[in-house]
Amino acid sequence: MPFPPLVSQVYLCPPKSFRHWDNRRQTGPAKLAEASFLLGFLRAGSLKPSLNWDLIGIPPLKPPRYWDHWAQWGEGWGIAVIAVIGEARILYSTRPSCSIGSLVAVREDLPCPWGHFLGMPMNKLVSLVAALVFLAPPTMVPQISSRLTTTISGRILDREGKPMANAVVVYSETTKGKIYQFKTDNKGEFSVLGVVSGYYKIEITAPDGTRVYTGTRPVGTNENFDPMTGLVSGDNKPLKTNVLNVDLSTVRPNGEMAGSSGAENVSESDLKAIRDENARGVRINELVPELRIALDARDWPRATRLLQRLMAIDPGRWEYYQNLGTIQNATSQYEAAVQTFAKAIELARKGLAKTPTREARATISGMLISQAEAYRRMEKLDEAIACYHQAAELTAQPALAHFYACSAYQNSGKLEAAMEECDQAIASDPQQWEPYQAKAAIESALGKDDAALATYDAGIQAARAAVASNVQPAKAREGMGQMLNAEANVYVQMQQAGKAIPLFAQSAEVSVYPALPYLNLCAVLYNRNDLIAAVSACDKAIASDPGLADAYFIKASALFAQGKLQQGRYQVPDGTGATLNKYLELSPDGRHAAEASAMLEKLSAKK
Repeated sequence: MPFPPLVSQVYLCPPKSFRHWDNRRQTGPAKLAEASFLLGFLRAGSLKPSLNWDLIGIPPLKPPRYWDHWAQWGEGWGIAVIAVIGEARILYSTRPSCSIGSLVAVREDLPCPWGHFLGMPMNKLVSLVAALVFLAPPTMVPQISSRLTTTISGRILDREGKPMANAVVVYSETTKGKIYQFKTDNKGEFSVLGVVSGYYKIEITAPDGTRVYTGTRPVGTNENFDPMTGLVSGDNKPLKTNVLNVDLSTVRPNGEMAGSSGAENVSESDLKAIRDENARGVRINELVPELRIALDARDWPRATRLLQRLMAIDPGRWEYYQNLGTIQNATSQYEAAVQTFAKAIELARKGLAKTPTREARATISGMLISQAEAYRRMEKLDEAIACYHQAAELTAQPALAHFYACSAYQNSGKLEAAMEECDQAIASDPQQWEPYQAKAAIESALGKDDAALATYDAGIQAARAAVASNVQPAKAREGMGQMLNAEANVYVQMQQAGKAIPLFAQSAEVSVYPALPYLNLCAVLYNRNDLIAAVSACDKAIASDPGLADAYFIKASALFAQGKLQQGRYQVPDGTGATLNKYLELSPDGRHAAEASAMLEKLSAKK
């Protein structure tokens, strides 16, 4: 023997006349005693052929009370060990006629008192048996020369029950690390010869790289194969687990596969229901990415077709109706949008528990607002307000619903009612700047200038805080610019241009469209006869929007006002005529066209 073997298991080898004794199933004191008697014979030297036990230091044991049992069982018993030599597991026994199928395992985890025999732990007993292997006479010969190999096979079906071709299947042996990797054929099948018996981890990956299955199972050549020892017993019959059939169309929502090894306990009707549900899921997963692309591209016709297909597959999903209603609102299909949102709200309510979550209530509230918007565009104010109020009652944050109601009343000319809704919105959430903006505009329209100025100030502060807190900062900056410009206009109406000028300038700094506050600033400065500053402000307005005709007219007017009569002609700063011509080019029929033409005539006239 070139190198010492590693003993992996100890076995008792009974005589041929011995009745089958499954030591894994024995319980009770009587059966435990039998196990001790058997080990007693091993220690007493009752082995055939006899071995020199003295060489390994085991004194004979002959308690008088065991004699009857020795006489009954002692004759013909042997000992066998499994030794691991390299990759092979080899059986050595003290009786050449000992058959593999008759071995009785001696293991520490069995319910027998042989874990400590005569005060000697089991691991030491195994060590002694290992010594016995080294000292044994030539009668201890190998019974098995190598590990067994077998054939594995299987079939993989996808979520629709169709063969999954080109799926990657990996078998990884858990003790030796042996790995087998292969792909399924066009039928979703695989078959591999010469696979070493053992316990394997199995992983299956779909062609798109998605892991679809992970599991573990023994692989062997006999139903009684022991993967820890490499031995087989009984008939040489392949394990059922050598065949792996994975039907992903039978995977339940909890991840359990009803159509594999446990399929016999599932009725055909249940399997059909599971397969149908999985098939629907596959079709939905194919359509949803296309829908997202269509929505992002604002391709409303294609998005509508995809949503209709999704609703046909799964008519109980309120999300599809919500998206369709949003598209219908965007494409002015208001009557259809009202009906679609009604269906979405109905389905969402059915799907909620008796005590819906805060998020669920907010979702339904949002759909009610969208439905109200459709009513508002149909000029059905009462229906719209009813939806807004339902939305406000449902959610824990009703400010948005009240704000939309405020806007609806304002656009319908019902300013007092609009004011009340805006007040409720502000009371619900004082940090939202939009209700302040709407309320201030209403106050200004009602001639309540002082109140409007105070409300604009509060709204501007709320918008500043939103920008500082990074809460939709771009939108908040835009709102702040609008409110600064509006507040400046209120001061202009109050004949307080000095207070308006810095507000226009601030507005231009934060506005998305700074041309407007610069134009207003240009006009105010011109009216104050601050002509040079007016030209500068108009230049900034033109730089922001080169097509803003009025900016050219006011600039030309400021330049023209700086002219002087010299040598019979009215002399003006350079660029005055070009600026007037640019205005007429952009707005030939504009409200200042006649004035612009008159100034050009004066410039060309001689006295």
